[in-house]
Amino acid sequence: MAGSIAERFAAFTAALDYDDLPEPVVAKSKAALLFNLGVAVPSYQEETILAARRAVLEQYPAGENASATLLGHRDRVSPIGAALFNGMLGHRRAQDDTYVAVHMGSIVTPAALAAAELSECNGRELLTALVAGYEVAAAVTERYGERITERGFRPSSTIAIFGAAAAASRLLKLSEDQVRRAIGMCTSMSMGVTQCWLDGSMEWILHMGMAAQSGLLSALLARGDFPSAINGFEGERGYLNAFHGSADGASDVGNDLGREWRILDVTFKPYPIGMAAHGTVKATFGLLKEHSLNHEDVERVEIRMNPFNASYPGHASVGPFPTPVSVIISSPFCVALALVERRITLDGLQLIDDPNVMRICRNSTVVSDDRLEHLCAEVVLTMRSGEQLSGRFEPGPDDLIYGFDETLELVRGVAEDEGYPLERIEKAASAIRTIDGHERAADLTSLI
Repeated sequence: MAGSIAERFAAFTAALDYDDLPEPVVAKSKAALLFNLGVAVPSYQEETILAARRAVLEQYPAGENASATLLGHRDRVSPIGAALFNGMLGHRRAQDDTYVAVHMGSIVTPAALAAAELSECNGRELLTALVAGYEVAAAVTERYGERITERGFRPSSTIAIFGAAAAASRLLKLSEDQVRRAIGMCTSMSMGVTQCWLDGSMEWILHMGMAAQSGLLSALLARGDFPSAINGFEGERGYLNAFHGSADGASDVGNDLGREWRILDVTFKPYPIGMAAHGTVKATFGLLKEHSLNHEDVERVEIRMNPFNASYPGHASVGPFPTPVSVIISSPFCVALALVERRITLDGLQLIDDPNVMRICRNSTVVSDDRLEHLCAEVVLTMRSGEQLSGRFEPGPDDLIYGFDETLELVRGVAEDEGYPLERIEKAASAIRTIDGHERAADLTSLI
């Protein structure tokens, strides 16, 4: 496919039609929509989210342009205000969907929902836009996500912004050239660094809200014929050279869109922790299932991880932790919590001063092992008796990939963990299951 990356993404996005989508892709898009709403809205009363709501209502007050909804609250604000808030809400549990290291849904979904309320699209159009967003973002992630992360940038917000722009552009029915301008604009809007994980601060949810907002804003600007660089990705001073360090491979990006469907490989987190920590927790739960273990008998823990996972900021941290935020991606803490509590919950993630959890955490070591693939992990427990027990997690092709009914069970668990009314989840799930038959996709926001 000829042209720049932005031109290839635009050609795919503008031409994509619901009838082009294979049935498994449609099914996955519904599961992803359910998952992202189901892990987002139950956090609507959390303190940080309420602070975000106050700020958004102040800066984007109700008025003539108040056409979009703050999920969970039903406040009406401008679309870009809703995209900002809903993106932050979607990431608050840190229990996102994930492609490699990029959380797609908490950025693409808020932009798409705001555009859906603005454009009054139908359910088929919403699903098509979501798929376009996932595919565009995943095409960048596949080739460049790891290196972008290694250079200190937040991969989710610096990459999924392109998916937000694609989804919003599709719902706003932009021309191919307008889509190209919207996606090209985002090469200058990408942002986010990872120091927040080390300091235990909350910019990590702001990353998602700003990326969703910026993706939508770029589409709205493009609709008004605002220009952008054609070579914003691969140019000498473009996105790839700035964020990745080179534009190598740019000519291949996006050539297989519409033939390969990367959304099918998007995983859903079962726990509210970092994606890489899932492998270590899964390995630990395997040990607990296989052996009769008492956490008091564990003397030391060795955690072996893929080098990319082991080196991500905070993944190897053993404390002290400034706030509970820091433990979300700490594999030593998550393993210790799994050993002591035998489950992973939001309440458990508050136990940064618990003597049992912190003893095991401090006596843990993370080892970078290039023999392990992404998300694979090995946990070795040295018991007080001197015995060593080893557990390993290697995700198979279907691990962490759930169908609609399995996803519904996951989000029911989230609602229970948060004390959120289960009947609202059930209503939203029923609507999403048949959303391709709905004439007003925006009605979904009122159900949840």
